[in-house]
Amino acid sequence: MLEFGFVKLFRKFTTWEWYKDQNTKDIFLHLLLTANYEDKSWRGFLVKRGQRIASYKTLSLETGISVQCVRTSIKRLKSTSELTSQITSEYSVFTVVKYEEYQGLTSELTFNQQAINTQLTSDQQATNNNVRKIKKDKKDKEVKEDIYIPYQSIIDYLNLKANTKYKHTSQKTQTLIHARWMEKFTEQDFYTVIDKKVADWLNDPKMNQYLRPETLFGTKFEGYLNDKGDSNGQNSGDNQQDSTGKYDTSKIMYNGSTDLADEPIDF
Repeated sequence: MLEFGFVKLFRKFTTWEWYKDQNTKDIFLHLLLTANYEDKSWRGFLVKRGQRIASYKTLSLETGISVQCVRTSIKRLKSTSELTSQITSEYSVFTVVKYEEYQGLTSELTFNQQAINTQLTSDQQATNNNVRKIKKDKKDKEVKEDIYIPYQSIIDYLNLKANTKYKHTSQKTQTLIHARWMEKFTEQDFYTVIDKKVADWLNDPKMNQYLRPETLFGTKFEGYLNDKGDSNGQNSGDNQQDSTGKYDTSKIMYNGSTDLADEPIDF
């Protein structure tokens, strides 16, 4: 019987089915401690790693447990597949079924490494997802930045025609203009809506308060654009472009009057 070396015993052994059965626990631990840690030959018979050649009487002498109790404990361990035995007329070969799982040189390390690998994989996936999201957000931002939207020109035109002082840098105002722009409405459409509603509302004390971005550029924008009201459209910007196609504010008529058409306009 080996008297050197060591075996591993995991803490979860305390939850083992036979842990509180003193004799069965002692016999199992004794076989675990005395089983071969490597294959060896005995009288021409190969005794493998995790096996032990013994008799009930031998185990009784080694543990101080009666032969009958040894027999009962072995029976119990075999019933739960902890042990198997090969009995001959001369001896018995007992095999600790899960010896490799209990005493494998890398079992604990493998278990820990698997947990570490799982965590690393999870962390890597999270990192990859974050990288993909950052790239997507960056790409979306670049796309948005590549789209030219004439916020200032539109708001300057509204301020000029409606005698207001809205800021083109307002986030709410830009959101409204952006939404209509993404619906494929053009700069000219914005000018047309402004002209029509200025003509309809500017001199109406009850309605002129609605000459504002949230009203003009909201969800009713298309309706305003297609309104067949009394507006003569002369302020729609048709003749307010220079030779390059850009709108020349010096040519914009003020509220239907041409009196200021030849005068510079201070924004």
